[in-house]
Order: sequence, then C-alpha cells, then structure tokens
Amino acid sequence: MFVMKRKNIVQKVLACAVTLAVAVMFMPCTVSAAAVAQPGNAALKADITAPASVSIRPSGARGFIIKWSSVRHADGYILQVKLGGKWYNKYKFPADVYGAKIEGTCHNETHIYRIQAFRGNVKKSSFWVSARTSLSHRKNVSTVTISKTSLTMTAGQSEKLSASLTPSSNIVSTYKRWKSSNRKVAAVSSNGTVTAKAAGTAKIWCIAHNGKKSEKCKVTVTEPAP
Repeated sequence: MFVMKRKNIVQKVLACAVTLAVAVMFMPCTVSAAAVAQPGNAALKADITAPASVSIRPSGARGFIIKWSSVRHADGYILQVKLGGKWYNKYKFPADVYGAKIEGTCHNETHIYRIQAFRGNVKKSSFWVSARTSLSHRKNVSTVTISKTSLTMTAGQSEKLSASLTPSSNIVSTYKRWKSSNRKVAAVSSNGTVTAKAAGTAKIWCIAHNGKKSEKCKVTVTEPAP
C-alpha cells in the first residue's frame, strides 16, 4: 500500500508517439548495512529475486497505476513496456519506489508491463501484467474466485482447483496464472492441478492478467501412513 506520493517528480518519455507522464509514488524504507552493496562483491549483487507480485489498474480516463512488491537487496527497479513483441522503454526507479502512475496511454490497446529488480548488472524480471484504460470497451478483471479455500492432502496426491473471473465476458484477457507459496510442499501446474510434495503447509493463488489475485487456498500436506 502506498502511503505517500513524492512531489514534483514527473518523468516524460516517448512510446508509440504517445507522451507518458510517470508520477512516482514511494514508501519509506529502512536499509540495513547488510543491504548495501560493496564494490566488486558479485555475491551480493546476485542476491536478489524478481518482484513477487505486480498489479495494474486504470487511473482516470487514459492512465494506469502499477504497483509491485519490494525486493530485498535491490538497488532499484525498471518498468518495462512490451510493444510489438519486444520489451523496451525502460523507466528506472530507486529502491524505495514501489509504484508508478502512467498517463496518456492509448485506450484501444492492451498495455503490457513488467518490473525488473536490479542489483549492479544483475536483473530479475517479474511476470507480466496487462490492462486497458477505463475508456476501453473491454473490461479488466475485477475479481478472481477460487473453487476451494483449503485442501488437506497426503504427499503424492493431486487435486485440481478451478477459478472464475468477474466479469466473465468482454474482458481484456481470460488468462490465469497459478502460484504456490512453497513448491516444495505443494506445487501447482498451469491448469490449477495441485500436487502434494512433502509434509507442511502452502498457499495457492490464481492470478488474472492484471495481477488481481484470488483468495488463497491453504494446502496442508501430511506424509502417507506407513
């Protein structure tokens, strides 16, 4: 959640002959000594992951607000746009920035973005998100409903989950992505099939094209009886 908006910071960039005004939003953060990169320390530079979550929603008539989760040890983030099948037009943000407002986009196109966390020369890309502006006749997904919110399984078992999208028609994309919080306990396939791996607990979500997440399904896995 963004609690403050940095004033007087507007970056203007050019994409497809459309000028985008990027207003930066940020959260205060505390950087420990361990998170400060030391020159030439390759191990520290590589110690980052991709942002775990990214979401996008319309803002006003022709804009979007994009938010992403913070990455420990990242030097900063790069917002990338996908156009013509290629990722380009990079906007760089410092490590304490976790969102951006983009204005002046085309309302009749689907806009696709992703976030890269970087540390030194190492970059890790998030999954993409997509959306259309509020002027488009196609609607962005507003709700993802998962078929079960809890599962109790024995290691080795599998069970398929399903998810429904709201609205159910005339939407930007019917794409669904499944995610597990702990794949060593319970893995989930691209069609929602959960496979119990080892004793423990995990959470499963279904995620829509714009990063909208379902309620979690808590999976409890036990070892099979001897």
